[in-house]
Amino acid sequence: MKFVTLVNFTDQGIRNIGDTTQRAAMFTQQAEAAGIQISELLWLNGRFDGLIVYDAPDVESASTMMLKLAQSGNVNTETLPAFDAAGMQNVVEQL
Repeated sequence: MKFVTLVNFTDQGIRNIGDTTQRAAMFTQQAEAAGIQISELLWLNGRFDGLIVYDAPDVESASTMMLKLAQSGNVNTETLPAFDAAGMQNVVEQL
């Protein structure tokens, strides 16, 4: 299953901004060890501070990993399921 997680820094995350790329590398390693494949991990300017695009085996795995990320205290997350064209076609065909 594909997911997109929107990320915003907390006050702690802003104070620790110098470590953001190292934290991202550690997160990527932990996610991959949990069977989650990170496609994109991007920093943004605007309403959100970051974006993670990934494949997870199921909703529970994705939720667990994002809750672990949020537990660090550096970010808040909002996770959304995402569909490629084939996945969206399957949804449409069920209408």
